[in-house]
Amino acid sequence: MSGPKPLSQLPSKSQSSVKPARSNKPLEETFISADFTIIGNVISKQKVTVDGTIHGDMHCPSLIVAENANIIGNVIAKDITVAGKVIGSVFGNQTTLRSTAHVEGDIHHQGLSVELGAVFEGMSRGTEDPMMIAPKPDNLAEAAFNRSPDANTNRQNIQRSPQLQQNSHRDR
Repeated sequence: MSGPKPLSQLPSKSQSSVKPARSNKPLEETFISADFTIIGNVISKQKVTVDGTIHGDMHCPSLIVAENANIIGNVIAKDITVAGKVIGSVFGNQTTLRSTAHVEGDIHHQGLSVELGAVFEGMSRGTEDPMMIAPKPDNLAEAAFNRSPDANTNRQNIQRSPQLQQNSHRDR
């Protein structure tokens, strides 16, 4: 009877023949309810429905801004439906403004539909790929979003960096 293999005999990630399973299931959905106010950028890998208030940029694959929602910041998603209020630029491949929508800012899009009654104060800018010109998440938000198992090691290395320690003393 043999025991478990030592780590040195296990295949590395690059040698492994196991491929991650592809999922054809629809995106999971995150719901930000009316009683939530978020101050800061929001980044999600899931579809998001906002019924509350966000003071910051919103980054996700698909976004619904519900009728009572308020977003004060840029909105970046491939598919965007606005029924509430957005004060900031909108970057979406397919963007729909419902009759109750109120958008104050430019809309960068591949396709835009606007229902009768929607309020839009800004410029419509048709572009081949709105995601390419959209603002990117700031480095701290992106780092938090893309956490890896060795994130703590990286954080410790940054804290011990003599250059960073020297600069922090200079700023005082």
